[in-house]
Amino acid sequence: MLKEQSSKRLQVTAESFEMDTKADNDEIVLYGTRWCYDTLRSIKVLKRKGISFQWIDIDEDHDGCEFVKSVNRGMKSVPTIVFPDGDLLVEPAKSELAEKLIQLTENAETGEA
Repeated sequence: MLKEQSSKRLQVTAESFEMDTKADNDEIVLYGTRWCYDTLRSIKVLKRKGISFQWIDIDEDHDGCEFVKSVNRGMKSVPTIVFPDGDLLVEPAKSELAEKLIQLTENAETGEA
């Protein structure tokens, strides 16, 4: 689990990264690193909302790293989050990620793409 500590620090335990690695076209894919605060914050937001996602650690996955660099002008900007509707968020603020998740939920309820 991720645990908040003082100074906006997150404590990471092994179960923070135990995620389903099965790819699914309707699933969010989160590219990140275990040491990046923004990645950890995004994971925490998704887990708190009970949203499943595919985790790809770009430090361990060469293809994942190359994908991140290809969509970020050669930079390893993380988190890079790919949504089922094709949208992409890079290093999103917590509020930006939350807004996107609300949009996805509303679209799913109305049947929009």
